[in-house]
Amino acid sequence: MELFKILAPAVITILANVIILLFLKNRVDRRIEQFKVVHSGIFKERLEIYRLLLRKTVKIKAQIYRYGYGTGEPKKIMGDINRLIDLLRINRPFISPEINRISSNLIWLFQEILDAFYLGNKNLTSNSDFNPDHNKAYIAALNELKKNEEFKKLEDMLDGEIRKSLGFDKIEKIDSKKTSNFSSQLLKLLPLS
Repeated sequence: MELFKILAPAVITILANVIILLFLKNRVDRRIEQFKVVHSGIFKERLEIYRLLLRKTVKIKAQIYRYGYGTGEPKKIMGDINRLIDLLRINRPFISPEINRISSNLIWLFQEILDAFYLGNKNLTSNSDFNPDHNKAYIAALNELKKNEEFKKLEDMLDGEIRKSLGFDKIEKIDSKKTSNFSSQLLKLLPLS
């Protein structure tokens, strides 16, 4: 009986602690699940927006490039640029300010290049006075498009944002030369059975 008096409070304390721990664990687990659901949805949304942004900019760049060489419709290209602007406006809360700024610069550049191509093509095809300034602007715009600097900035920034979101920002980008050397060394060590 005396043993019961000693063990009873210990058993009651252990049971109470287990009940409290289970209660707290369930609350924490529920909150973690809610956090996962909310943030996985936001993550998927951001990833889809970045993918759309990259897809649309690649498409517009290709259309402008083709138009610079005489094929394509400027009205269709302007429509695509306007849809890209709408994409940025609608999804502003999900896009980082830096990506938004670079995208806006790229859109402005696309419009400038398209205008120069339009005037250059019109200058070449019209029977009216030939304006050498339009021809110079056309060549400068074509060179700007070939340089690809603003587009590369956006592409690198999107890549960085996606890596950061995935937690890969601390991992170095893979260098193909290092990878091939590492792979060949690894293959030498593995038995070929």
